[in-house]
Amino acid sequence: MAWQDTLKKIASAAPLLGRLLPIPGAGVAGDLIAAAFGTKNDPESLEVAINADPNAVLKLREIEDNNRTLLQQQLILAETARIQANLLAESDRLKTINETMRAETSSEDPYVRRWRPTFGYCAAAAWTVQIVGNMLALGYSLANPSEAAAVLTGAAKINESLIVPWSVALGVLGINVAKRSADKAVAAGQTPAPGIIASLTSRIKGG
Repeated sequence: MAWQDTLKKIASAAPLLGRLLPIPGAGVAGDLIAAAFGTKNDPESLEVAINADPNAVLKLREIEDNNRTLLQQQLILAETARIQANLLAESDRLKTINETMRAETSSEDPYVRRWRPTFGYCAAAAWTVQIVGNMLALGYSLANPSEAAAVLTGAAKINESLIVPWSVALGVLGINVAKRSADKAVAAGQTPAPGIIASLTSRIKGG
């Protein structure tokens, strides 16, 4: 039985242990299980001991019942640490993106400085083409009722296939617009308000 299967077995018998055990830094769950089964606190040893014990389910439930408050506290701490790590990682990622955009803006190469505005113009042109195409399809359908179903179905499939590409494109445009606004504020001698991620990260580092 693989370790993931053993984790499912633990979670089925003792949900708190099952949630806490896979989280990095949540060693207390493994310590409790290892002590109860007389083994080491590592995945291989725990897996062997749990799968070899016919009373494993009862032991796991007993561990959780006897240590419920401790496990709940540790779960909160572990989840908080995990969220903080994710926020810090996201903050570093956004910082890298901002540095890249600043380097592009200050570059002497015209193409490097203008590729984002060019992308915006291309997106606007593509959006216009899609709208015009839909209007033409609708007009053709009204003029040719016998072919309306096939034409409108085809147009709907094309629009549906473009949902994901448009989501990515609009996301890139949104970041670019926000960054451009921040750059204008800095150029005007103003300090732009920090974003949500930056605010949370500063509180985590400060707290």
